[in-house]
Amino acid sequence: MAPRATALVVGLGLGLGLALGLGPGLLGCWGGEPPRLRCGVTPPEPMVACPPEAALVAHLRERWHLSPRATITATCTPGRFGGAGWLIEARVADGASRAGARFVLQPSCGALTDAALRAGELPEARHELVDLDGDGLDEVVTHRDVAEAHGRSTNLEVLRVGGGRLVRAGRVRVAYVGVDPELAGPGEVTCTGAARFAPHPDGGWLVEITSTRTAPSSLCLADGVHRLELGAAGLRRR
Repeated sequence: MAPRATALVVGLGLGLGLALGLGPGLLGCWGGEPPRLRCGVTPPEPMVACPPEAALVAHLRERWHLSPRATITATCTPGRFGGAGWLIEARVADGASRAGARFVLQPSCGALTDAALRAGELPEARHELVDLDGDGLDEVVTHRDVAEAHGRSTNLEVLRVGGGRLVRAGRVRVAYVGVDPELAGPGEVTCTGAARFAPHPDGGWLVEITSTRTAPSSLCLADGVHRLELGAAGLRRR
């Protein structure tokens, strides 16, 4: 099954005000019953499309006991986790206050991974769900820009779903712009990398990265094509 990227962006701003897990908040009065997820129902399909945005936002608001004035935005990506599930990345705002969560939600409303809402800005990232190791369960492949001490990089990280958590299974820097202190002179270096998924001959998918760099820096992958596979111990070169 080909990788699936973030499929749905949802948002609902009903003013401001936020209760971040400090006890039940005000659910407020809706102008009629809002659409809801069919909690408790487990669909037989191995993958189910994301729910309507109003139903997802209403569920998140109730799950976290948020005030109706809180602003919620979320992305949803459908996947296969031994049954249908959705990768949810949600952000909640109340004026200057921020909180967020990234977790796997089942159509029955059960959470496969920690769904706690935590204070602080959730870093922006792009996600794809793909069964890298061919075991029938999707992994989460995250692409994120990161500020470092001497520059800025783009990292690709693989997360496994297991034990009620999103577990880190490997990370590789695919791009970098900045300075390498180990290089002579000004030490400036630019590395670029284009990542794609290629079929694994034994099933699943390889992460294939085509890289270039302006200097032989250890901060970057060497020029050429690099193929990575997901093994029992994590992401590794093939």
